[in-house]
Amino acid sequence: MPDQFDQVVVLNQLRYSGMLETVRI
Repeated sequence: MPDQFDQVVVLNQLRYSGMLETVRI
């Protein structure tokens, strides 16, 4: 898979994790 696609997936995971952390707090 292209590196760009991988980067997008990683960014989405980071955003999702950040949202979860915000909700927990």
